Amino acid sequence: GITPCELALSDPSYRFVASGKVHNFSTGTRVHTNPIPDGYVRVNIDYAIEENTPLPIPIEGECHVINDAIGTLFLWPTKLVVLEKTVANSLRNQDEHGDIIIKTPLSSDIEAQKIDRSERVVNVDTMLPEMFMFYKCIMKMDCSEQIIIPIDIGITTQNKTVHVGKEEILQFLAHEQIGVCHILIYMTKMYEYASLTGVSSLFGFLCPSGISLMTQHQKGDVKKVKENRRNRSRYLVDVFKENGLKGKVFFAPYNDGSHWILCVIDPYNNIVYYLDSLHNQEDIGTGKGVNEDLREIVDIALFQFRSELEITRKLKMDTKWITIQ
Repeated sequence: GITPCELALSDPSYRFVASGKVHNFSTGTRVHTNPIPDGYVRVNIDYAIEENTPLPIPIEGECHVINDAIGTLFLWPTKLVVLEKTVANSLRNQDEHGDIIIKTPLSSDIEAQKIDRSERVVNVDTMLPEMFMFYKCIMKMDCSEQIIIPIDIGITTQNKTVHVGKEEILQFLAHEQIGVCHILIYMTKMYEYASLTGVSSLFGFLCPSGISLMTQHQKGDVKKVKENRRNRSRYLVDVFKENGLKGKVFFAPYNDGSHWILCVIDPYNNIVYYLDSLHNQEDIGTGKGVNEDLREIVDIALFQFRSELEITRKLKMDTKWITIQ
């Protein structure tokens, strides 16, 4: 079995460093001729968030950092593997301070939560001829094959490629929930079109892995929750400072663990437009109904950005949020 997952590290802070898949939980006992130690599973990486971060267990003479390991099998600590299904089923609570605490089944339950995605219902009858030809080609791919797609959303620090396998393509064709790799590919096409039409200075794009709520915490990890939020806010500030211009807005896809939301951020005017397909009709035109985690990291980021550039001298956050249909 092959199961989509997020790969995390916990030192110096808990954060996601890559997206990939866990391979064959119950079959095989070796990776690169080495036995699989207790507490580790076999994974591969599709997309690296931190390209130059060292691997938990390097492959001697081959792979030492995350970017080196793209396209190969290697070992990852079981407790730092978060399955796509696990994230989607997260139970959210708040502690006595009002901080969001996310409790998820830990990785010891991985075997029971394994997802069989080998069979998908893809409706070929409604496909365009070009898409049907594409589908036929994909069905000839081996499960271990991957297509390397260049990524360019106008951010110099952004990873430059994403690896897409048969799994992700069939997921898209079957109209299942899309992942980070699908969003990045779509944003690359949007940025390409904006560049060709001469409007790239008006639009920016943010990596969903940089801002989304994809963190696994246990109750009592309040410091880690706050640190994770600070890191995501800092990512926004750095992108705004490097790429922000007056009149430029940034498209920011955000995933709360089971649902995609889009916000469009205007950092110089301190306005955020919020688009959520699950919104309440009465929230249209107001700032109500906004995901609280998203609101907090964006409010902090805009306050820091405007303060560091001396755009504002106010001592409190006053970002205007507008929910639109």
